[in-house]
Amino acid sequence: MSDTWAWISGWGIQPERFKAAAERALPDATHQVFAPEPDVIDAVLSSGASHFGGYSLGSLLLMRAVDGIDRSCTVICLAPIPAFCKEAAMGGLTPRKIVESLQLKLERKPEAALKLFYRLSELNDEPTGVLPYSVDSLIWGLDMLATQSAPQEAFERVHALISEADSLMDATTLRGLFKNHSSTARGHDYHDLLPMLATLQ
Repeated sequence: MSDTWAWISGWGIQPERFKAAAERALPDATHQVFAPEPDVIDAVLSSGASHFGGYSLGSLLLMRAVDGIDRSCTVICLAPIPAFCKEAAMGGLTPRKIVESLQLKLERKPEAALKLFYRLSELNDEPTGVLPYSVDSLIWGLDMLATQSAPQEAFERVHALISEADSLMDATTLRGLFKNHSSTARGHDYHDLLPMLATLQ
């Protein structure tokens, strides 16, 4: 039986794109990819996967639910976000006012908001002209980034792949938070991080 992965992808990313990148990275595994939406945790916890992964916003949501994941399962976070905003003092480099302005832009011009976030995170994906998932879920995701943080137990449980060149998070702070971590010279882009999975298992 092949390994099974349940992923929560990042904000504004099409799950199909993330799944394709995960399948290239671990072609012998089965990957389910869920958008970071309000009901995502129930879907992930009922997936029956043997490995759980979160990327960016997905890592924050997964860490907040880590108590519900069986201890026999692997939990890996790529470009982890224990808290996004700089004011939380958990490694985030983005002031809350930037997130608030992004929220306003999202309500008026969703495509422009996506392009701005891709630029901030140095993500190479380009918007396709179709939103990756609903505007309501995109708004909810930004609210999670603006207000939520990971619990202390997550820092003991998950394995974090920390990006030294991440434009959104401070690597030194993250290394001090996570008991189990690996580092890469790469940035925030999941296309660069997923190929490192084979070295983390």
